[in-house]
Amino acid sequence: PKNKTLIVKLRNQQEFLRSKTAYLFRRYSLPRWLLYGHDITAVYLSFLFAYLLRFNLIPQDFPLVQALIQGIIVTIVYAVFTLVYRSHTGLIRHTTLTDITLVFLTTTSSAIFLFFYSLLYYSLGFDGNLRMPISVVLIHYVLISVFLFFMRISVKPVSYTHLRAHET
Repeated sequence: PKNKTLIVKLRNQQEFLRSKTAYLFRRYSLPRWLLYGHDITAVYLSFLFAYLLRFNLIPQDFPLVQALIQGIIVTIVYAVFTLVYRSHTGLIRHTTLTDITLVFLTTTSSAIFLFFYSLLYYSLGFDGNLRMPISVVLIHYVLISVFLFFMRISVKPVSYTHLRAHET
């Protein structure tokens, strides 16, 4: 009996929190910091995937420590350009062509910066963990651009459908 009462109270609290959270997200959209964190996490993970693609999905050939260090550099570069172009500030469920353009500017600027960083690093003859393969930079550019475009565009119809389902 006591356990049943406790379980019912917990379920009521969970339902209350779920409904309040849903209300806040419907009313105020996705917080900017959450979208920023999502984008930066996507940059890091897609860079590691780009590295894996570069090495034909063979984990034994994959220089993990080097990729992790370079992934941090790439993430910092993308984070700075995301803040410069403010591609994370639009209402995600009301994505417009302007938002897509900002994402394109962010990914392209970051890729160009990393491309020239890699060329400079190669031309100066440096060796080590900071030497980033240009092929990985290009693969990453395609992956992250397509992912961020698709994510921005796909959220709009999903949120519209979700909101319409809860209005009835």
